[in-house]
Amino acid sequence: MTGEREVVREQLWNGPPGRRCLVVMDRPATREPTGTVCVAHGLTGDRSGPQELLAQLSADLCARLGVRVIRFDMTGSGDSEGDFADTRFSGMAEDFVGVARALCRPGEPLVCAGISIGGVPAVMAAHQLTRAGGADGPRPTGVLLLSSDLIQGVRFATEGVTAIRGGEFHLPAVFFRERESIRPRDLLLETGLPFLLCYGAADDKVAGESAWFAEHGGTVEAIAGDHLFESVAARRVLASACAGFLRSAFSLSPSTSDVREDAR
Repeated sequence: MTGEREVVREQLWNGPPGRRCLVVMDRPATREPTGTVCVAHGLTGDRSGPQELLAQLSADLCARLGVRVIRFDMTGSGDSEGDFADTRFSGMAEDFVGVARALCRPGEPLVCAGISIGGVPAVMAAHQLTRAGGADGPRPTGVLLLSSDLIQGVRFATEGVTAIRGGEFHLPAVFFRERESIRPRDLLLETGLPFLLCYGAADDKVAGESAWFAEHGGTVEAIAGDHLFESVAARRVLASACAGFLRSAFSLSPSTSDVREDAR
């Protein structure tokens, strides 16, 4: 033990007035990052994730791999500006791209990540940034999906305003109509990027859709747990699976600490 701090956590604002997103960035304390992971939270969630899942995973990956990990509250969620009722997938993707472009150098390798519904804007952003070719922003090198099945070709039964989370949040029908028009699996394949899906084996919905990802060239990791990886053991396995994928996406060599952690 050297006593030196491995990870520096910074908080900042990004975006225009009225649409500013609160961003938290974990970066290596003593060296330049080898790449960046940008993470989108789920619907009604925030940058920390359920029971600090995203915050813990961010610090873990930063310390292990020397990568920068960016998390942010999308417009209308968490501590960001805006109204949740105005939430749209196009807006979530815009927030993602804006944050990534603001905090990454042009051409910098980037893995776009998202948990649950956050996987959809993550894929939309990866698609947009890939088509841009890194000329005016980061260069996507992979997509990391946590409990996100990217289902498409669905129809939602809605009428008027839909109550979510026991009525704590509300969304108009236009939100669901927009989602029906998005084909995130097609967008994912069009990027040509490697991708990893991690999901809890007890999550029947995602488990039932997981075969599609393996059949289309992705890596799939089923973890003993539920949709939000709520046990300590599940989160340990999740961190190791994500680290392995990121090493490949960023072309990193395993370090001694990486091997020790993965062997747990």
